[in-house]
Amino acid sequence: MPTVLLFGEYSDLVTEIGNADPDDHETYYAQPWYTHKFANPALRAVEDFDPARAGGAGNDYRIADGAGDTASEKVLIWGRPNLVGVRALGKDAKLYFAYADMPEYDPSGRFAWEPRYFTGLEDGVPQFSPAQEDAVPLDLSGGDDPTLERHDIVNNMSISFVRALDRWVMLYGGDLQGASLVYFVGAGALSTARDPEGAIHVRYASQPWGPWSPPEQVLLGGDPNVSPPVDGTQYGPGGILFHPECTTDCAPREPMLPTERGYLYGSYIVDPWTTERNGGAVDLYWNVSTWNPYGVVLMRTRIDP
Repeated sequence: MPTVLLFGEYSDLVTEIGNADPDDHETYYAQPWYTHKFANPALRAVEDFDPARAGGAGNDYRIADGAGDTASEKVLIWGRPNLVGVRALGKDAKLYFAYADMPEYDPSGRFAWEPRYFTGLEDGVPQFSPAQEDAVPLDLSGGDDPTLERHDIVNNMSISFVRALDRWVMLYGGDLQGASLVYFVGAGALSTARDPEGAIHVRYASQPWGPWSPPEQVLLGGDPNVSPPVDGTQYGPGGILFHPECTTDCAPREPMLPTERGYLYGSYIVDPWTTERNGGAVDLYWNVSTWNPYGVVLMRTRIDP
């Protein structure tokens, strides 16, 4: 089974997808995937997925092992048009879903890659189209428009199936500030609907196409505009984010970022470490980045059923 690699430019959404050389893992072979809905996508290769199954009954969402007959193994893909959607400017961050057959290794990286895009449900059966323009956004329980993402800043996204909960779990969000925000949205930075607490959020779903539960804050960064920073936030004493007005037990700063506040982003679930606990609870281990100081922090979150 090949290693599927995705990387690309956010400006034109041309994503390279390919595989690593089995004898030299620093050498990659890739092909372009032209997409206008799947920027910085989250992927999961599963053991058995058949779109013809009503309500997903019979699908096996364990991580594919690539052993034996791999015809039933599929790559599930979630993505958004932007890392930062500015609703005030008509740029959304809605969520889309697709799947593809499990690729076979190819020395040129030109294996078959033909995603099918979710277009809705008919009698509980998910429908898919090979045409990306037919894709419809998923239900995020967003008020008058159930597909609306509540906050513009979604950043990186990680999605995992937690068998003990029989649920898909999504981590995403955080914040962007200053030059970083301007880089992604330009003049729209002032119109961005930010979470004032810069939190990483969690959502749940029974099926990969949703409906997804409303977002819940799983890790609060804090309001960067409050000076001095409030105790109990990641900007205050003992926190992991730098704030220039913090005076006691503060997070260090990067030498190149003497005054810029840190923020949370890049939340990624560490699948092999997910651990069942007593009473049906689950410990989810995940990484989060902090910008200033520029680092990665390992987190553990307990989810009760």
